[in-house]
Amino acid sequence: MELGTAVRHDVTRLTEEDIYLFAEGTHTHLYEKLGAHPMTVDGVQGTCFGVWAPDAERVSVVGDFNGWDREAHPLARRGGSGIWEGFVPGVGNGTVYKYFIASRFHGYVVEKADPFGFRHEIPPQTASVVWDLASLDKAPQKPRQKRTRHDKPVSIYEVHLGSFRRVVEDGNRPLTYRELADELPEYVARMGFTHVELLPVMEHPFGGSWGYQITGYYAPTSRFGGPDDFLHLVNAFHDAGIGVILDWVPSHFPSDEHGLGYFDGTYLFEHADPRKGYHPDWKSLIFNYGRNEVMSFLLSNAHFWIDRYRADSLRVDAVASMLYLDYSRKHGEWIPNRYGGRENLEAIDFLRRLNESISRAFPEVQTIAEESTSWPMVSRPAYVGGLGFGYKWDMGWMNDTLKYMSSDPVYRKFVHNQLTFRMMYAFSESFVLPLSHDEVVHGKGSLVGKMPGDEWQKFANLRLLFAYMWAQPGKKLLFMGGEIAQKREWNHESSLDWHLLDEGPYHAGMKRFVQAMNRLYRDYPALHELDTSPDGFQWIDCNDADHSVVVFYRRARSTDALVLVALNFTPMPRQRYRVGLPRGGRWKELVSSDALEFGGSGMGGGGDVVAENIEWHSRKNSVEITLPPLGAVFFVHEGLAVSERPLGAVHLGEDRARFRVWAPNVDKVELVLQGNVERRIPLEPEANGYHQALVDGIAPGARYHYDLGGGKLRPDPASRLQPEGVHGPSEVVKSFSDHTPGWTGRPLDEYVIYELHVGTFTPEGTFDAAISRLSYLRELSITAVELMPVAAFPGARNWGYDGAYPFAVQASYGGPEGLRRFVDACHSEGIAVVLDVVYNHLGPEGTYLADFGPYFASYSHTRWGDALNFDGAHSDEVRRFFIESALHFVTQMGIDALRLDAVNAIVDNAPLSFLEELGEAVHHRASELGRLVHLIAESDDNDPRLVTPTFQGGHGLDGVWNDDVHHALFALLSSERVGYLQDFGLVEQLAKTFRENFAFTGEYSRYRQRRRGRPAASIDPRRLVTFVQNHDQAGNRPRGERISARVSFEKQKLAAAVVLLSPFLPLLFMGEEYGETAPFPYFTSHGDPTLVENVRKGRAKEMARLGYAEEPFDPQDEATFRRAKLDFKLRTTGDHAKLLAWYKELLRARRDIGAFAAEGGRQAVAFEDERLLYVRRWNRDSEVFVMYHFGDHPVTVTLPVPAGTFRRSLASSEARFGGKGETHAPEEITSTGVVRVPLGPSEVALYVRAR
Repeated sequence: MELGTAVRHDVTRLTEEDIYLFAEGTHTHLYEKLGAHPMTVDGVQGTCFGVWAPDAERVSVVGDFNGWDREAHPLARRGGSGIWEGFVPGVGNGTVYKYFIASRFHGYVVEKADPFGFRHEIPPQTASVVWDLASLDKAPQKPRQKRTRHDKPVSIYEVHLGSFRRVVEDGNRPLTYRELADELPEYVARMGFTHVELLPVMEHPFGGSWGYQITGYYAPTSRFGGPDDFLHLVNAFHDAGIGVILDWVPSHFPSDEHGLGYFDGTYLFEHADPRKGYHPDWKSLIFNYGRNEVMSFLLSNAHFWIDRYRADSLRVDAVASMLYLDYSRKHGEWIPNRYGGRENLEAIDFLRRLNESISRAFPEVQTIAEESTSWPMVSRPAYVGGLGFGYKWDMGWMNDTLKYMSSDPVYRKFVHNQLTFRMMYAFSESFVLPLSHDEVVHGKGSLVGKMPGDEWQKFANLRLLFAYMWAQPGKKLLFMGGEIAQKREWNHESSLDWHLLDEGPYHAGMKRFVQAMNRLYRDYPALHELDTSPDGFQWIDCNDADHSVVVFYRRARSTDALVLVALNFTPMPRQRYRVGLPRGGRWKELVSSDALEFGGSGMGGGGDVVAENIEWHSRKNSVEITLPPLGAVFFVHEGLAVSERPLGAVHLGEDRARFRVWAPNVDKVELVLQGNVERRIPLEPEANGYHQALVDGIAPGARYHYDLGGGKLRPDPASRLQPEGVHGPSEVVKSFSDHTPGWTGRPLDEYVIYELHVGTFTPEGTFDAAISRLSYLRELSITAVELMPVAAFPGARNWGYDGAYPFAVQASYGGPEGLRRFVDACHSEGIAVVLDVVYNHLGPEGTYLADFGPYFASYSHTRWGDALNFDGAHSDEVRRFFIESALHFVTQMGIDALRLDAVNAIVDNAPLSFLEELGEAVHHRASELGRLVHLIAESDDNDPRLVTPTFQGGHGLDGVWNDDVHHALFALLSSERVGYLQDFGLVEQLAKTFRENFAFTGEYSRYRQRRRGRPAASIDPRRLVTFVQNHDQAGNRPRGERISARVSFEKQKLAAAVVLLSPFLPLLFMGEEYGETAPFPYFTSHGDPTLVENVRKGRAKEMARLGYAEEPFDPQDEATFRRAKLDFKLRTTGDHAKLLAWYKELLRARRDIGAFAAEGGRQAVAFEDERLLYVRRWNRDSEVFVMYHFGDHPVTVTLPVPAGTFRRSLASSEARFGGKGETHAPEEITSTGVVRVPLGPSEVALYVRAR
């Protein structure tokens, strides 16, 4: 190329917008505008130069091409921007150059390297080299992966490229970028690391700075090759599946003459005042973060390495030195900020702007802060007040842990807190646990050299350190050489001591152990997925300082497998060491750090173990294990599915999912994945009609069908979510941890249940909206919420009993994520969650199970449709399907109890009943989870065998609904005698329920025209659920009228007292407590017109059968659904507020008065003529009696009250509860065995024995 003579000043790469953004401090692509850019102008090849030097008198380009003539190629100033530009014809790639700058001040002249130079000479030479940046775009590049997400395994191998391996026979030279590309990525991948972090590769004059004193911010160092060679290395890492993290140093820069310092004869890039612009530790200069142009320079540089060299992350060095104005300075050596503080407000603003700009431009990239103080929210977003980094190095963990590990094991018990303190702050940031280059230099020795003891103990200690690090929450970083236990301190001019791998078992064993730790960390989501959340970690024992032992376990979100870790920090092996377990069942030993293959003595943890029912460490299950000397053992509980491969689409993390379906009706099943390009994957057939496939490239949100042949596309029978309705595709959802941390459930006898319908409980009709009312329920003394069925149903309006998918959660309510949020919120309020499930039929629309297999019993029907096949051919697999559905909700959704709808309608003549098998599975799961989980049957058969233990011939359920209390109560409150009410009307029937649990215990029922019930007096009444009303008692009326529309205000209070002060488990139907006036009629939103009409006709026929003449609301009309929405503001007005106060006081009495709180004696006497029920309750601590008067006129009745004095605690006629204040019941009663007591109309009064 022939060199031209004239510089063209009419050529520019800058626009007015560039100049504006540069001056504003927001330009992020200056590297496309400034520096040296080969280009062709009017057919002439040359290079356009641009440099910022606002206080220069003149600027020219000098180099070999013009004999370093300072007059030959002057640049021209671009307006008032401070930028000098010029196009020099004939200059191209490889040309060596500098900028000659003559300042306006003091006659200062200097030759500077290009701040935007893309290549520089090999040090000690200092000039820049023209390099065509566009050449980097020609290299093939893969899309950047989301390798540094918080839920991904991130294990970082920190590398200094110049000393990883050296060629001794060639003058001890370092490997080139391309030589490294042939070796290093494969090594890092084989070791199991997910990322490599490169000590600064930007050009730096002094090799002893390891790259941390940069002069060429836009150029990879030429020591190992050119820019294209470095990109080749980055691409080689990516090809090997390794993310690339670059160390980046915006905290300071060296004062070398050719660098950025005093660039144009002024303090351009640095602060003029040395108290802000000079670093006393490193004798370097500090960027002026308050100058916008400097901000643009640094922002552009960060973007440059991500954009052009495809870096996956930047690790920002020495952040603490940026944040504090007094960093490493004595009093008087620093300038306070404008508020008088020591915080560097300009640097804080820069860091936030840096992270926000990277997040916007490269959302898959995370930045990492090396920040050594306790500055808050380093890794929290800027919009919440954080600095915006993705991660922060946990320097506190590094210092404490190395200090602990370097102490003699004899004395470790005295510094045990150094080992455990981290968990006090471990989730305040998103941490990386670093064992970095800083810990093996400057006389600190190597990692293995820090360990105490003889050689065997040193290596055992180091393996133990690595085990503790890899088991702790947080991402991992290890400096090269640590994995082979390099003995000597790191030297940047020498290769790692690879020869050690051939010297005995210890070094090679250490390398294998690091590989094993990385493999374990990667393969088990419990060890990485919740690294930044307290949900992912729980201590089992952190207090055994005397033995220097700690035990904890890790959990994941995408799988319910748990990993237990036990570490022994003394050289004393510990046999039969008992540890508490978070679950029962089998625990498989994964790794012992003392294994022979790792250079240990060969002692393991005792192999696979099975939990024992021995309480230990405050946990119901425990086991004895062996703890090797200076050793760690890892165990896994593989999970809680019915089988190892549960039904449906189970997301396994790492964009992988398993699909499994039972479809014996067809020979082949094909998975059809939606997307821009449809994917079809044949499922592999298995025994007994199952089909499955493990599929990569699947993230939560993926939608799919199954093709059963002939183009018959069907949703998944075990779908977790139907986002487009019951006829649409199924959706893969994320997996959840097995339960809310710290929540172990509630005993059933503590349940005060609040039944709600998600769609009508709030105006929004969602789980999230319902969360806002949980504090109200807690204040009401509710201890359990019962959700009407949430299984996916047609449309957006349904009671839920027409569910089509037993695993799926209704999308309009918020889907499974919304349900899990609701459950976790309930648990945080101390409220258990009961889920209504339907195992007697499936809805008439959207159910395609029959296409897959014999899920239904064609030989038997219920009044809602075909019965489920629980006793015919293939019924074992049908039972498994529904049991797995139950376990899914218990395990993944955290449900505390299942209310089994209409179990008397389940068709099951098998010797082992479905209910018994379900109960056994759920209770076993509860034991494994360490939680209380209950099964409550709805049945009107009055059959005590439902709650009789299986070993006594029962079904082994925990609770059962008691309709008789409601029926007897309502018949006394009203004159209605339609349907089942024709069997009731006597006070004695209600009294009998209080004495014997049911009113019908074998007597003839006129309504049923047969005998009904069995004797049940021996059942604990706290296993029976009763109510004033529930969804059925309102909805199974033509207009859905609640009790508030059917009886007087006083009778509402009377009914509440009967239920809430009964010996049974009370259930409130939403809104009942304040007298909600909105009806709760039956409603649907079917899509099939024929079905819609059949439902209308069927509803009218059912109402007529029950004896109602009134025409019911149209179930399909949306207005019917809208009518049912609660008017929650009523609770604060008039009698509604008085009724609410009454409910609260009744529930307080139930909770606080011992005779109600625990089972004891009970007496119930009916006075038919006076229409009064007398109930007495007592135990060792207290005694009460309650009078319930159902008559409409005042009465005086003689009661068998035991001798003594009783004081009135509550009376419904009190003014505070909306009464007229004319309380007939006396404040105090003194009895000698019988006493006459007056009561007003519909009055209830509670008396407590005086002490």
